[in-house]
Amino acid sequence: MNLDTLLRTARADHDFRALVRSSGLLYVAGIFSYGLTFLQQITTANLIGLNAYGQFATVVAATGLVMLIADFRTWEAASKFLAVPLATKDYQQASRIVGWLSAFDVVSGAIGASAVLLLSPLLAQYLLHDEATQVLIALYSFSLPFRLFAAGVPNAFLRLENRFGWLAAKSIVFSVARLILISGPAFMGLGLPGVLVGALAADAFHACVMAWLTFKLWHDLQVEQPVRRRLTLARPAELGRILDMLRTLWIGASLKALQLETFIPILALLTSPAQVGLLRFGLDVAQMVMRLSEPFSIVIQPTLIQLGETGDRKRFLRYIALAFCGLLLIAVPFFAGVVTLGPSILPLFIDPVYIPAIPVIQVLALGFAVSAAMLWLRPAIIALDCVRQQNTVGLFTLIVSVVSLILVAPAYGAIGAAVVMTGFLLFYNLLSSGIVIRHFSRNSVTV
Repeated sequence: MNLDTLLRTARADHDFRALVRSSGLLYVAGIFSYGLTFLQQITTANLIGLNAYGQFATVVAATGLVMLIADFRTWEAASKFLAVPLATKDYQQASRIVGWLSAFDVVSGAIGASAVLLLSPLLAQYLLHDEATQVLIALYSFSLPFRLFAAGVPNAFLRLENRFGWLAAKSIVFSVARLILISGPAFMGLGLPGVLVGALAADAFHACVMAWLTFKLWHDLQVEQPVRRRLTLARPAELGRILDMLRTLWIGASLKALQLETFIPILALLTSPAQVGLLRFGLDVAQMVMRLSEPFSIVIQPTLIQLGETGDRKRFLRYIALAFCGLLLIAVPFFAGVVTLGPSILPLFIDPVYIPAIPVIQVLALGFAVSAAMLWLRPAIIALDCVRQQNTVGLFTLIVSVVSLILVAPAYGAIGAAVVMTGFLLFYNLLSSGIVIRHFSRNSVTV
């Protein structure tokens, strides 16, 4: 399919028009929220200094690593198992799935927080190299239930019911809250303790907003129903399938997340807080492409899973092609801009101590630009029930990336870690794409 044909197909395609329409509001809101997020990261880094920012990054990464282990990807499971009940207005079954999976997130988050509390002395001693930070690590561990709940079922529920305007407004409000609650204490001279307390408050606020939106949507859906169902913790009808899906999703997501989130703790063990700060700063900038692509991803994820449930393979593949082209329009300019303009623009906004992070940003930009263009891949694999095959890819790339990082980090620091991370992202996406291609090669489909 050539470019002209693809453009004509896109203009005539109902699914693509819905993608553009639904993501448009999210994208406009995203511009504001991403700008606020970037401002929060830059101001916090400059105000508390390189070493404190490296410690902040280590605390967030260490608790985030535990969170990823405790995260069973309930939002992905909810997208798959809520699609049919919501479409058929089976609110009894939907209420059980929403309630049960939400409680699952809160409980797993509490277990994760307990693990961080137990490990806080070791984390303070070996990762932050400062035993006085043990209290701060223990305090921030309480963010885990809030973060898991906010990222879980409410997200899937709102997306499936096309409440993208609500999500757009929420993203701006949350970004403003983070700017005030995190950069505010830094501006007031409260240092690392104030910034961590602010981050905890921001996570709690986010969870409360998502809970309110969930209850509001549930009420709105049943306004015209003769019998209104309450959200309940009763056993869902397909609990066995749900548990099997959660287990499979957890293995795959944990393997990939471990590869990304172990970089900072390993770097902290093998180098200095300054090198950790450079890598964290590089990630803050490079990952902006993922945030810029998020509005498309938010719409793509439920749509692909729903198309997979219908079994319309031709429509499914066409949607992938059009979504991929739309994501390229974001990823390619971002990467080109970072590589060509970054060295001359970034020094105008950052403290001179962060200048060595510029090559780190450029290397990471390649990996995250490719990942942004492939954001359709994960929901496609879930829809095709190929998660187990991707888990094998994740295990292989985890071993290779961790071993590579241990070998490279002592000599090359942040830039070495950036090269290893980018290599992982490229390799992981390549092998995962092969899974989808192999799946459809068994039954040839013309798009």
